[in-house]
Order: sequence, then structure tokens, then C-alpha cells
Amino acid sequence: MSNPRFLKIVIGILIGINLATLTFMWVTRPRPELEQTQRAPGQFLKKALRLTPQQQEQFLHMRKNHQQQLIVYHKRNQELRRRFFNHLLESNPDPIQMLQLADSIALNQKTLDTLTYQHFLSMKRILNKKQQEKFRDIFFKVFVTITSQPLPPPPGAEAQRHRPPPPHPSD
Repeated sequence: MSNPRFLKIVIGILIGINLATLTFMWVTRPRPELEQTQRAPGQFLKKALRLTPQQQEQFLHMRKNHQQQLIVYHKRNQELRRRFFNHLLESNPDPIQMLQLADSIALNQKTLDTLTYQHFLSMKRILNKKQQEKFRDIFFKVFVTITSQPLPPPPGAEAQRHRPPPPHPSD
């Protein structure tokens, strides 16, 4: 045990294990910002936006329809991905079939994203001005947390950033 080379190797392995453990803990850590919205997003939104009884009824109807639609496309997505990766295991995978499956997955994902967009647009339409502002704040926080990217600027803000300065009066 007095072999310094052996001890260095053991210490290196232990440091690697510690780094892997810390990385795992960091990646899988609970995110309190999302906990409220992930547990019961419907309840969270109803409370945060202070929906009226009529808005709550509309929201529940929209949410139920949206969830039913998503279930169909999520199942389809799982099936398409299963077929896509099973295709890889075939003895002679056909590249054309692989591309067709990839296109089907992309089209299915596009449909999922479009349905979600339409759901939130419908949600936004039943809100009053004050609720829409709160909705935007909530949406911004969730979007940033989920994607780790800032929400894009409102329309016109990007164009203003790149607009040249006005001419100097002495020109």
C-alpha cells in the first residue's frame, strides 16, 4: 500500500466518482420554480390568474380537450421513435425509410407544438388585460426555466435594436 503510483490512481478514481456524483445531483436537482406548475398546472394557473368561475369552466374544457389531443400525438411519437430506432437494428437498414420515419417524427412534433401554441392562445383570449399581463409573466418564467433560454423580445423590439441612429442635425 505504500506504492505512490497506486495511491494516485485510487485518488484519481475517487475524484472522478465524486465529480460524477456531483454532476448527477446538479442535473437531477429539483427546481422549485417549476414544482408548482408541474404538480397541478391547472390549479396553479387558476389561482395565479384569479380566474372567474366562467373562465375556470372555459379553461377546464379547453384543458381537457388539449390533453386528449396530446395523448394521441404522444403515443404516436413513442411509436414512431420506437420504429425509427428499431430500424437501426435491422441487418440492412433502408436510408429512405429512415428519412421517412424522421420526417414523420418531425411532422408529429410540429403538430404537438402547434396544438400547444393554439391551446395557450385560446387560454390567453379568455383573459382580461390584467390577467394577460400576469399570464405573460408566468409564461416567461416557465419558458426560461424549461428551455434555459430567454423569451424572445416582443415584435418590433429586435428591429429597433438594429435601427441606425438618427442623422446628426449638423449634417
